[in-house]
Parts: sequence; structure tokens; C-alpha cells
Amino acid sequence: MKNKLITLFILCWLSGNLFAQNGLTGTYSTSFGEIKIVQENDVIYGDYGSKGTLLGEVTYTLGNTKTVKGTFYNNNDKGSFEWIFTEDRYYKRKFTGKYGWGTSLNSGAWNGEDKNRTVPADLKKALWSGKWNTTYGEIFLKQDGNQVTGTYRNIGTINATVKNGGILEGTFTNNGSKGTFSFKIKDDSFEGLWGWGTTVGKEKWTGTKAVKTGIAQSSTSPLSATQLSTGTHTANTTRRYRLKLLDIEVHSVDDGPEGIYAGYELFGIAWCRAFDASGKQVNPFDVTYSDRYGRFWEILPKNYIKTDMKVGVSYPIGKQITFDMPFPASSAEATTLRNSKIVLTVELKDYDTISSSDILGKETITIPLNEVSKYVQGGNPGKGKLTFTHGSGKLTVTFQLEIL
Repeated sequence: MKNKLITLFILCWLSGNLFAQNGLTGTYSTSFGEIKIVQENDVIYGDYGSKGTLLGEVTYTLGNTKTVKGTFYNNNDKGSFEWIFTEDRYYKRKFTGKYGWGTSLNSGAWNGEDKNRTVPADLKKALWSGKWNTTYGEIFLKQDGNQVTGTYRNIGTINATVKNGGILEGTFTNNGSKGTFSFKIKDDSFEGLWGWGTTVGKEKWTGTKAVKTGIAQSSTSPLSATQLSTGTHTANTTRRYRLKLLDIEVHSVDDGPEGIYAGYELFGIAWCRAFDASGKQVNPFDVTYSDRYGRFWEILPKNYIKTDMKVGVSYPIGKQITFDMPFPASSAEATTLRNSKIVLTVELKDYDTISSSDILGKETITIPLNEVSKYVQGGNPGKGKLTFTHGSGKLTVTFQLEIL
């Protein structure tokens, strides 16, 4: 009897310690399909079926309970999740949680249980996440959709974008100095080139993944030195860009009749068009234009926003428009980015009894694709602004861009 108790104790102790040591790595059946997860340190990453990436962090651990918070992609739509993992006495691991779109968690429950605890060896989405041992030391990458961030040893950071064909392009810092790189993944390794400044040079940079997850990529052919250094594409591709019209902010108001400050009764229109590198207009992915000029948002006069004397107040717009921008085969990427553009125009008016078409201003901004990063959420400055001045009045319309 004593030996049986000792054996049971050892099994329970091993179960708890395996949970701590192996982390959450494994394949899970969930409310919304299968997910594959790898845990390294307190970071989890993996695939949400064939739809997109998962990226999270273990934020709380107590015994056999772990709380993970993170983000997921369902094709091009980004959401957030919070899962609480537990493990019962039969060594069965489960999680209960919730999810939502954007940063919310209000769309319902997301629960699951493990199918196995082996390291997924066929990740197809989160290819770049994890620790890499490279010719210039260790790097740790976190892939969220097609955006990758990371640390370069203890001396710098990495910011990059996943391109078609298993290519990762971006920048790194090294004790304050900035460089540019282009990597090509094959199996669980990459080969690449790098250089100082904004140009990919001829210095080689290779690496292998610490946790092997990507054998499904073994058919990927190596990238030539010419392609790495020039960013030349070998197949027709598209990249998706989304512009979000965020809000109108009133900074000050103009004086009305006889010097009376009366605020605004705002209405207006916004147009947004995109053009490829040859100058051809690209139709939006998710919007039907209201006119031939690209109208995609409007407040009618009868639905005007009354601001009264309020200043420093924002009035939400919450409208978005998405374009699939073409990248022709064998074209130089830098040239395509420079010559392709998104053009946004906004017109604001003030409705009153004296004039029903009192134009406050009409402003336009043209954004080449090589400058999109200035207006990406989380960037610096991260928001674009169109400023309208009318007498002593001042308003701004803000927008952001996403690279999907």
C-alpha cells in the first residue's frame, strides 16, 4: 500500500512538473477549430488552423493554472483572446476563455482541450516566431499576422514584414546603429543578406530555429543573392492595405453672425482612391464607391453633427476601405512602392440657416506605399491628420493605415 501511494505521488508530481517544463506546447481542439501552439519562455505562438497566426504571453501562473493573453488572425481580421489553461489529475489539459475583434473580448467563449503535446512540426503561418541561433548571435522573433518584431541579442531590436515566398524584410538596431536585412526561410533555417543604413548589402546572415516547427517549408527554394539585395519579385503578387478614417476633432470654433461663437453643425464627404505603379486605379476590396471620384463616406446635411461650443472633443467616423495593391512579376520592389499610392480627400461643411453649403475646407493627402509606415497603428507618429482652418476655427480629421 505504501509503495502504491509513493507511486501515485510521483506520478502527480511528474504531471505538474511536466506542465511547468513543457509549457503549453501542443495541438488543441477548440470551439473554432484546431490550433497549434509552441511555448518558449513566457511567449506562445502558433497557427490558428489555416487562417492565421496566434501570438500571446503567459501573464499569470499558479500551480497547474496558466493565463494567456494575445492576438489572433482570422484571414485578414485581427482579434484578441484570453485563455485560462488547467490540467486535471488525469493529465488532461484544457482551456476556457473569451475572444473579440480588435482589442475587445466581447464576442463570446473560446474553449479547447489538447489532442497531443508534441511540438507542431508543420506550422504554416507563424513561421518566423521563436528563438533563432544565427551567425550574429541569438534573435527572438514574434510574428503577428505579417508583422514581425523581436530582440537582437541584448543590443537591439528587429522590425520586419513577411512577404510572399517566405521572405522577411526589415530593419535591426545594434547599439543605436540601424541596418536593413532580407531573409529567406527554408525548413527551420534562413539565409539572407544585410547592410548598414537603408540598403540591403552583401553581407550574409544565416540562422537556424531552436525549436523545429517548419518542416512543411522544405519545398521552398532558396532566394538568389540578386533577389535578396534588390527585392525583385518572381511572381505576380498583391499586398493588402487598409485605411481607417477615425474621427473629427474640434480644436476651436469660428465666430458666427455678429461675432457670436455658435459652434458647428458638421457634415461632409470623404473620397479615397488607390493607384498602382503604372497609374491605373485599383478598386477597393470591401467598399462600393458612391460616385466615380471614390466617395466612401458621407454625413448628409440632415444628419449633421452639432458641436455647440465644445472644443477638444472627438466625433467618431469609424469607416474603413481596403485595397489589394498589385506587385508585378520581376519588378523592383522599391520602385513599385514609390510609384503606387493611396489618395485621401475630405471635405467638411457647416450647415446653418444662413447658408447650407458653408465649406470649412477640402484637404487631400497623397501617400506613396513606401511612406505608409508613417501612418500605421503603433508607429511614430502612427496617425495621419488632415487639418481644416476657417477663420478662427480649427478641426482635424485623423486616419490610420494597416498593412495586412
